[in-house]
Amino acid sequence: DPALLRPGRLGQLLFVPPPDREARAHIIWHHLAGRPHGELDVWALADRSDGYSGADLRAVVESAVERALAASLQSGSVVPVGMGHLLAALGESRSSVGAWVDVASNVVTYSNTEGQYDDLAAWLRHGRR
Repeated sequence: DPALLRPGRLGQLLFVPPPDREARAHIIWHHLAGRPHGELDVWALADRSDGYSGADLRAVVESAVERALAASLQSGSVVPVGMGHLLAALGESRSSVGAWVDVASNVVTYSNTEGQYDDLAAWLRHGRR
């Protein structure tokens, strides 16, 4: 919305690309903090979640936690979140970034008249996964 760019409001656009491998691993750890979990290979999860947003990764972790909780209720004891829970949750999820890229591509093509989307255009040309 161009109104957000008026003086006294946000003032400028800032392009934040989807998280890279290291950021994805840290996002996963962040959402697991304070929850019982077994030994996890978050780097393997980060490798398998290329193109996922931070919100997508949060949803994956929440789904894995729900799986562990269901297993805990069934067994009568605490079942920590494990790689199996996370991999199953990841396997049933989809990245939301693909749809965003389609919209972003149209914005760059049809609305970049003043160069305000040049960073996004460069990412779409060179950094897009």
